[in-house]
Amino acid sequence: PDYSIFVGELTPEVDDFQLYDYFLKRYPSCIDCKIATDLLGYSRGYAFVRFGEQGDQMRALQDCQNAPGLGGKRIRLSIGISKRLKAEFQRYQSYNYNDYYQDYQNYYSQWGYDPYAEYNYSSYAPYDSMQA
Repeated sequence: PDYSIFVGELTPEVDDFQLYDYFLKRYPSCIDCKIATDLLGYSRGYAFVRFGEQGDQMRALQDCQNAPGLGGKRIRLSIGISKRLKAEFQRYQSYNYNDYYQDYQNYYSQWGYDPYAEYNYSSYAPYDSMQA
């Protein structure tokens, strides 16, 4: 399992080693840290930290939210999602519910049954002709 957190609001002077040292001192199951960089190697201001235990991940989210000590800003944390899990989640996002609804609309018609036939809508006046 992947127990990761996203660390945001990092200032440019924070490097991988400082980040790793910061979390390893507090959470012994810290495995590694990686600051996201652009093509030139400059920090993008966020990083991911991996833990070996879910308990350390959850404690870090609670204890270090808005904590000072990494650069000039207070850090912002959230649960990190691995690329594998993100790809799996996006696979389900592509499901088109309109297709399902269309199938349901035609479900009864295959037997010549209209579930709304017993309702007499023609006895109601059109909305436009109703008085206030």
